[in-house]
Amino acid sequence: MTPAGLKPAPFTSAQRATLFRALARLEDAGVPADRAVQAMAELLGARHAHRFREMSASIAGGASISEAGSRFGLLSARERVLIRLAERSGTLARAAALLADAYDYRARILGKLRSRMMLPLFVLLLGLFLLPLPSLIGGQIGEGEFLWRAFGPIIALVAVVDLCTRILRRTAAQGASPAIGRLGLWVPFLAPVIAYANRLRLMEGLTLLLQAGVPAKAALKAALDALASPAARRAYAPALPRLEQAGLSSALRGVDVLEADEFAIASSSEEAGRLVDGLERVTGKLRHELEYRLDLVAEWLPRGIYLLVVAVLVAGLIG
Repeated sequence: MTPAGLKPAPFTSAQRATLFRALARLEDAGVPADRAVQAMAELLGARHAHRFREMSASIAGGASISEAGSRFGLLSARERVLIRLAERSGTLARAAALLADAYDYRARILGKLRSRMMLPLFVLLLGLFLLPLPSLIGGQIGEGEFLWRAFGPIIALVAVVDLCTRILRRTAAQGASPAIGRLGLWVPFLAPVIAYANRLRLMEGLTLLLQAGVPAKAALKAALDALASPAARRAYAPALPRLEQAGLSSALRGVDVLEADEFAIASSSEEAGRLVDGLERVTGKLRHELEYRLDLVAEWLPRGIYLLVVAVLVAGLIG
C-alpha cells in the first residue's frame, strides 16, 4: 500500500521508458539514489513531483529504490520485483536500461495500434453524427432531438473509450485483475495475443534477471511473481520444481513457455554455456510474433468498425 492511499501513478509506456533510461544513466554516473530520483521528477512535470520528492526523502532515510518506489506508487509490482533483485545483485543500472528497452518496444507497438485506429474511429463518429441527419432534413425530428440522437451516442462512445483507457493504464500500473484476464480470453482474436504477451513478459523478466547475474532459480521465481496474470502464474509455476531435475530451457518447455523451435534455440545455447544469448533470441522472436499478431488485430479491427458503421447506417435508414 502507498501512503495516504496513493494509487499507482498512471505512467504511459513511453514515460516509464524515459524514467528507467534516466535512472540507468544516473546510476552509471554514480549519482546517489535520492538525488537521481529528484532528477527524474523533472522529466514528468509537476503532476507527480510530490511522489518523487517523498520517494527521494524515503531513500535518503535508508529505504531502497524498490521499497520507496512501491510505497509511493512509482513502481509496478513487476518493476518492484526486478529492481529489488537488481539492487541485491549490484546491477541496478543494467536492469533499468533493460526495462527501458522493454517499455520503448511496448510504446512503439501501442503507438502503431493507436495510429491505425484513428481513421476507423473517426468514420464511426462521423456515421453516428450523420445517422439522424435525414430525419432532421425531412422534418421528422426537431433540432433538439437531432442533437440528442447525434451527440448522445458519440458522448457514450467517448466515455467508453476513456473508461477502457483508464482500465489499461491501471492494469499497466497495478497488474491485470483476474476478471480482465478472463474477459480477454473469451475474445477470440485477443486470446492468442494475451497468451503471447504473457510468454513474452515472462521471458523478458527472466532474461533481464539472468543478465543481471541473478541465479536461475531465483530469476525464474521472480519472473513468475512479476507476471500480472494469475492464470499465467498458475500455468507456468510447475517450471520451478522441474528446474530441480532439468535445465532451465527444459523446465520452460515442460510448461509450454517455449515452443519446439524456441526450445531448440534455448537448449543448444544452454549446452554451450550461453543461455542468456539463447533466451535473448527467443525473446526477440516472441516480440516479432506478438507484433505480427497485434498487426492482424489492428488490420481486422478497423474493418469490423467499418462494418458496424455500415450496419448502423443501413438500420437507421431502413428504420
